[in-house]
Amino acid sequence: MKAPVSILVHPLAWICLLGALPGRSLAQGPEEAGGAAPTPARPAPKNPATSTAASTPRAAATPRTRATPAPRPTPRTRATPAPRATGSTPGTNPAPLARPAAPAAPPRTLPSPSWRTGFGFGSYGRIGVSTDTQGGPGRQLNLAVHGPRLGEGPYLELDLYYRMRPYRDVRLQTVVTLAFNEQLFHFNGDWSSALALRNLYLEGLDLFVRGLSVWVGSRMYRGDDIYLLDFWPLDNLNTVGGGVSYRFGRTSLAWHLGVNRLRDQYQYQEVPVPGLNNTSEIVVLLNRQRMITSLKAEHEMGGHDGKLGAKLKLYGEYHFLPAGTLDAHLPEDEQEHLRADHGWLAGLQLGLWGFGPRSHANLFVRYAQGLAAYGELAIPFGLAADKRAKNAREVLIALSANFELRRWFGVQLGAYARYFKDADPNKYDWDDGWEYVAVLRPHLFLHKLFALALELSYQARDPAGLSPWTHRAETPGVAKLAVMPLLTFGKGTYGRPQFRLIYMLIYQNDSARMSYNPEDPRRMIKLGHYIGVGAEWWFNSTYR
Repeated sequence: MKAPVSILVHPLAWICLLGALPGRSLAQGPEEAGGAAPTPARPAPKNPATSTAASTPRAAATPRTRATPAPRPTPRTRATPAPRATGSTPGTNPAPLARPAAPAAPPRTLPSPSWRTGFGFGSYGRIGVSTDTQGGPGRQLNLAVHGPRLGEGPYLELDLYYRMRPYRDVRLQTVVTLAFNEQLFHFNGDWSSALALRNLYLEGLDLFVRGLSVWVGSRMYRGDDIYLLDFWPLDNLNTVGGGVSYRFGRTSLAWHLGVNRLRDQYQYQEVPVPGLNNTSEIVVLLNRQRMITSLKAEHEMGGHDGKLGAKLKLYGEYHFLPAGTLDAHLPEDEQEHLRADHGWLAGLQLGLWGFGPRSHANLFVRYAQGLAAYGELAIPFGLAADKRAKNAREVLIALSANFELRRWFGVQLGAYARYFKDADPNKYDWDDGWEYVAVLRPHLFLHKLFALALELSYQARDPAGLSPWTHRAETPGVAKLAVMPLLTFGKGTYGRPQFRLIYMLIYQNDSARMSYNPEDPRRMIKLGHYIGVGAEWWFNSTYR
């Protein structure tokens, strides 16, 4: 019976002995026991003049070994040093000896607290299920190029980051974003899924001088958006290339150069040709890379300590497509020589923020000509006789805004007016003309987790030519009214994650219905219904 007693007594004696050792604690983590890097120091107390390290519970909860030097205080803590005890307190570092005061260093912009080395993960996603009350899925029924986003199909982005600090003032990060569209196995029973690599780039920040950044890779290169329309009205490029930016004070400059090569017969052509030993092989005869370069400058004013802030952004793009030969394997009289093409875009953004909690407003104006009028990933249509887009043009005016009262009310707004003319010489063309979109979404916050939102939208087109189906002048228009009870986990109108119950009433005028092909069932819908449930989230996401 003595053996069990000794088994209990000996460990208790060792525990008491270790607990009595000065400067040690049984609460230390594996970093201290194994000699790895110490846990980063926690933020200083709000009032260091009235608290000491010995009386602060947080300091005792993160002990350090004697061999670990104390972190150097920031300029703020040097100005108001916390009093230290002259002796050694268990779980804290001994007080340093007094030194001569060092000369004041210039203020430095410290990295964002969200910057942490190592692996990181983020995501944007939306998913839902709906019905049109006729046995089919709910329909959006949009006329405009960028209609209201409510009712969009499932979509997912997974952001993977690795961040490191190879030197004291240099930061590096790799960004990989995988995107999946709405092909869901549980919906269609198909194992295949459409996957896109939206980001794959390396970025270096604060290289050589503070504020200088460089990136290389494949990237969604964007600015501010109109959330309700899922639309970036000014700077929105998907490019493979690189760029450099420099921020000094409240001004930033950024330049980028990239390329793309769409699988379109006027940019890329591969054909089978005879090979050796009665075989065939595939050769690339046309491979025209479109070069895209952009330059933007932004300056911010005010916006500190809850005051009104403003910013001005100037933006420009240039697109160039080299010459090439279509059907180069055919006799010369059957070949088609494609001339070089180009386009450009210029734009302006005016922004305000700080006129309410989480409130902002942005006005966008842009003019585009040639290739830039279609967009960097769009295949140009309505070309001139020489297969060039140089005569196409676009004018866009857009507005995005959000206003909130502190606790109970918020409203989002998105709108734009766009004029587009393709490159063909036709003066009266159904593809040309104006389009208008406006959407308003007020929120009533009834509880910290529950809100009621309404969404009212209207979109219309004013084509320059006659309808190809009715051979009359038509002005299609669509109006929508949606009611959405929300379970939201975050503050304000942009609080996410969010559960939604949606009922949407859709009205199409006769011109809108006649704009569809005669075989399209949407021609028969004058008053449509959309009922669904959905969810949306974003966290640590590159763009939302």
